Amino acid sequence: MSTNELVVRRYLQAVWNEGDGEAIAGLVDERFRPGEELAVLFLPPYEGPAGVRSRLAAVRGAFPDLPLAVAWTITGAHLGLFPGYPPAGRRITVTGHRSFRLRGGRLVERHGRMSRLDLIRQLRPAE
Repeated sequence: MSTNELVVRRYLQAVWNEGDGEAIAGLVDERFRPGEELAVLFLPPYEGPAGVRSRLAAVRGAFPDLPLAVAWTITGAHLGLFPGYPPAGRRITVTGHRSFRLRGGRLVERHGRMSRLDLIRQLRPAE
């Protein structure tokens, strides 16, 4: 995993999922400016570590049990039998998202969606 990926993961996990305001200083540059158009409707624009701390306090103060959300993309070769679909012999790509709710450091709920129609279209034999 690259250093950049580790920074983003740490930012999401420590700051937003755990509410660790102390982690902000080591992760957020003074020039940080988020591009959140909808958030401006509810909270003023913010920038830099101080702004992230302010936003974190406002959001987590209002929603202390925010779930962890993950968007994902999987790509792989369809080489084996998938229920109802013989191997197509080609690569498929599917996207989706999951959100999780944790209590006491343990998962208690998982919700999500995936692009099922895209998956089915790609599993069908080529015409």
